[in-house]
Amino acid sequence: MYESWKAAFLQPEKVLAASRKKASLEEGAKQLAIGLVVAGVISGIITTIYTLGIGVASIVLTPIGMLIGGLICYLVANAVFWVIAKVLGGKGGYGQQFHLSALMVVPVVVINAILGIIPVLGGLVGLLVSLYGIWLQILAVKEAHAFSTERAAVAVLLPIVVLGLLVAIFAVMFAAVLGAVGLAGLAAALGTMPKA
Repeated sequence: MYESWKAAFLQPEKVLAASRKKASLEEGAKQLAIGLVVAGVISGIITTIYTLGIGVASIVLTPIGMLIGGLICYLVANAVFWVIAKVLGGKGGYGQQFHLSALMVVPVVVINAILGIIPVLGGLVGLLVSLYGIWLQILAVKEAHAFSTERAAVAVLLPIVVLGLLVAIFAVMFAAVLGAVGLAGLAAALGTMPKA
């Protein structure tokens, strides 16, 4: 596994080209499940170390959570990428795209889990690894649908940008509501204070 993950991370185009014809949803789900469980165990061990053994249950619970949540999220995200790719003229099937994408995302997930042991710096390096993971996702969509890098980038980046904008809008709205509630509470508190 290590060698295939390393090859996918360091030589993605070669791995994608070699895997395209045999790609299937079942094999992709299997690859992703293994990667999520490995990353979950690593994260659970790190949590146990950080909590001095108190979080030992996370060695079991984190892989289960990552497996279930990760598979569901990845199935949905790939469906969105696939629909956009099809609208842009892509020729690949959903299972094929899922498998190729899973090959690319697994090393990113595992590396980010390992980086979790390094406070702050691990998160910063993990951000760079995640950005590289987006590039790997673009390459996977490109290979699955046999079209240009530009079309693949649109298929992957469009939903990410839209989701980012929605999150930003909701964050601003939430902050505005909290601010209004806080100001109302402050005004109420000031109104009930005895006058000097």
